[in-house]
Amino acid sequence: MKAVAAYEEILTRRVLERTRTLDRAGFRLFGLADPARSGERDPTFAFEIEGRTALETKKLLWDRHRIQVADGNHYSAAVTRHLGKPALCRASFAHYDLTDAADRLADGLADVMRTRGR
Repeated sequence: MKAVAAYEEILTRRVLERTRTLDRAGFRLFGLADPARSGERDPTFAFEIEGRTALETKKLLWDRHRIQVADGNHYSAAVTRHLGKPALCRASFAHYDLTDAADRLADGLADVMRTRGR
C-alpha cells in the first residue's frame, strides 16, 4: 500500500503541475492546488471551465480527446450548494493510471478552454 500511495502522490503532483499552467481566468481547480502539497490530497480533482457547464466540459473532453470525467455533485450536494454551483467536473486517477494521463487531461482542458464561446 505504501507503493500505491507513493505512486498516487506522483500522479497528483503531475496533475497539479500541469493544471497550474492553465489560464486561471478560465480554469478553476477546487481544493489544494500546490504541487508541493500533493501528499496531502488524493488524486481526485474537481474543476470547472469558465463559460462551460460541467456537462459541456465532460462531453467535449470525451468527444475531442476520449478523456472520461464525471460531472455532477459527486455525492456532495452540500459542497456544490455552498460553492453556488449546480455541478462540477471530476477527474480521478489511481495506481493503474500512467503519468501521461495527467498530461492528456491538461492538454484536453487547454483545448476546451481555447474554444470557449464557439
